[in-house]
Amino acid sequence: MKDIVPPFLDPNLSEEELVTGVSFALGQSGLDELSASLEQQIEYFRSYTIKLKQIGEDQTMHTLQDALVLISVGSNDFVLNFHDFHTRRVTFITIDAYQDYLLDKFEVIIKVC
Repeated sequence: MKDIVPPFLDPNLSEEELVTGVSFALGQSGLDELSASLEQQIEYFRSYTIKLKQIGEDQTMHTLQDALVLISVGSNDFVLNFHDFHTRRVTFITIDAYQDYLLDKFEVIIKVC
């Protein structure tokens, strides 16, 4: 078991760390294009699977079958884009309208994946 999960973007990431799991987290990630993008994290995951396949197909299947995937996204959209900087209040008068916008974006991202 690992003490920490290393970031996928670590330039010194070893093959052992690749096969035992990495993090695709981005600070302030969100669904809104004004935030760091969930879509970018998904692209990192695609790159990760390519790197795993270079190590070996069997190892790739083993790693991905045993993977635990957590998605936490959107809170920064509300805090930063709607409440703190009011950027989205110009377009979305109510928080319900902004929430619907984010849910629609999330649905599109999930369908593409």
